[in-house]
Amino acid sequence: MSSIAFEPKPIAGLKRADKTVDQILKTDFSVQSVLVYGPPGTGATYLVKRLIGSWLCKTPNEGQACGSCSICRSFENGRAVDLLHVKPIGAGRLIRVSCIKDPGTQDKEVDHPPVLEFLRSAPLMARSKVVWIDKADRLVDTASHSLLKLLEELPPYARVVLSTNHIGGILDTIRSRCLIVACDLATQDELDQAAGGLSELERVFAKSPGDLAEMRSDPARFIELARLLSRAQSLKPGAALRLSEDLRNLAPKFPGVDDSVRSHNVALLEAIAQWLISTQKEKSHLAIAAGDAAKLINGNGNPGLIFDAFCAKLILEMSR
Repeated sequence: MSSIAFEPKPIAGLKRADKTVDQILKTDFSVQSVLVYGPPGTGATYLVKRLIGSWLCKTPNEGQACGSCSICRSFENGRAVDLLHVKPIGAGRLIRVSCIKDPGTQDKEVDHPPVLEFLRSAPLMARSKVVWIDKADRLVDTASHSLLKLLEELPPYARVVLSTNHIGGILDTIRSRCLIVACDLATQDELDQAAGGLSELERVFAKSPGDLAEMRSDPARFIELARLLSRAQSLKPGAALRLSEDLRNLAPKFPGVDDSVRSHNVALLEAIAQWLISTQKEKSHLAIAAGDAAKLINGNGNPGLIFDAFCAKLILEMSR
């Protein structure tokens, strides 16, 4: 039996990262902690699952999971008892200290044992016990420090993989304890070849296979976004509030890390920044302004006020 979950997967731009993972898996278990990072859609999750599958499998072939044993099948089916998947929780989408160690008080939103408790005992069935910390940039400070201590003292049967789209959100000391795998963005030619050709709009917004799949699932929202942004250069400053409202009305069509209004607004601003990078190269400061606006909203700033200010700046600068 061959499982597609463990077979090499041709993802544009991923060749170098794929080779790094190959090398890790052929080191006969000398690497215990890995940090995989890259923009959304670049294949980071695929690489994480390759690592997990190999670390769990009892009969890997040249470092690759066999895909046919009971351990591999349980992993594919989401029932691997020796795997702990830790991800952000709650309204703030954070990884709390209670996810990493027992804080002494009950946290009802954490539905798994703390990482330290999970790794206290040897694997029940698999070759190793594996912890996947997903969106590791969402670790709160106390959780980060607890994780750092754990990485310094991992038992020999333990493996930890962290994944993130924002490596800057990971403590330097945690990064120094991990082998880092960077998932690069595909070149335009790589993406074009893999996709069988790109439209003009796809060349503007899609910088990864994930971006392209997202666009093709609902191109109308990107067409409307490009229309609104292109119109900004002919608007007068007094139209900023109307443009802000039109953009915010479009935000629910842009999925973020969760279904919150904040997350949708951040995803929209990221798309706006990409449009600015692609079409307004001489005004790179506007893309930076869009990124700054996304950070303010992520920090619980008022979306209406932030979009109003950004749109006023956008109209003023694009009309020059």
